[in-house]
Amino acid sequence: MDSGLHDAAFALTRGSRLQDIHAENIANATVPGYRRQRAAEAAFHSHFEREAAGPGVNTFLHTGRDFTAGEATRTDNPYDVAINGPGFFAVEGVDGTAYTRNGAFTRAADGTLQTQDGMPVLGEGGAIVLDPEGGEVKIDTDGTVLQGENSVGRLRIVEFDEPYPLVSEGTVNFSADGSVPRTADRTTVHQGYRERSNVNLMEEMVSMMGALRHFEMNQKVITTLNDSIGRLLQSASGQ
Repeated sequence: MDSGLHDAAFALTRGSRLQDIHAENIANATVPGYRRQRAAEAAFHSHFEREAAGPGVNTFLHTGRDFTAGEATRTDNPYDVAINGPGFFAVEGVDGTAYTRNGAFTRAADGTLQTQDGMPVLGEGGAIVLDPEGGEVKIDTDGTVLQGENSVGRLRIVEFDEPYPLVSEGTVNFSADGSVPRTADRTTVHQGYRERSNVNLMEEMVSMMGALRHFEMNQKVITTLNDSIGRLLQSASGQ
């Protein structure tokens, strides 16, 4: 019976984590370039972990990011740039270079092309800086940034042989975490488009309801087991 309580409590923790994952995905469903969180069951790899989990529990919940591309939508905003392919934009983060699929850029007062949270967008030779009086901005499919007839740089776009080791840094940014980026050769960009998040709202809501039902079921199991233990203790004490 103690094993049953332990397993049900573990399932409650797992269910709560699943709820958090689905809630985050739903909350960021409209954020350009957001990559949804996903959960997967993985076998424990050590005796210690099995003992910590308790009898009858042999899997644990792991989370990662789904790097499937989101749909590109047309905005005609010259500072919106969507990636077509597996690449990432390089931006200047607080702790070094960060990588993102969110190409909803803006121009700072000094002309610096930046993300919506103020990170400078990097070109091959440093941050891309536009002339506030320099005229219309055009971005070619290879990332070359033109202002009028003048080239002001080329967006630094990178690819990873395996993107999944990337570590989340906030909502839409990632750090390389030891992975070595390489120059993109399978990626193009399209000005005037934004890549949407890859969250499917209907799927997330259905999964969230399923996780909630599972959570409630385990709550009932714990209540039932507690009641049974209480009756056994009363019987053993002769009350």
